[in-house]
Amino acid sequence: MSQTTGASGPASSPRPKRSLLSLVTDIPALIQELFHREVELLKAELVAKLKALGVGAGLLVGAAVAAGLKVAVERFAALGGLLDAFFAFDEIGFGELTEFFIRITAPPISTAPPR
Repeated sequence: MSQTTGASGPASSPRPKRSLLSLVTDIPALIQELFHREVELLKAELVAKLKALGVGAGLLVGAAVAAGLKVAVERFAALGGLLDAFFAFDEIGFGELTEFFIRITAPPISTAPPR
């Protein structure tokens, strides 16, 4: 047995010859089928791209939440550092420190009698 290699592959069954009129009348159906296949392909591509877009948006939202939490933790750490520094002054006497700052910033008080 010999195999024939045609346009559609090896050992294909021979197609019956069709007239030009039957070929021309099949054109609208073939165009419609092509259009439907292209629409289905477009839908599949669009779904794939929207899934990728959703993953990207989710990652961006996650990064924004993480950045917000980072800022909040940094603010609490800064506040804690300020409070530690403030209460450290209490060990040397907060009253003395306040008096020192008042003395260096207040205008001198004159003890001489007015003229």
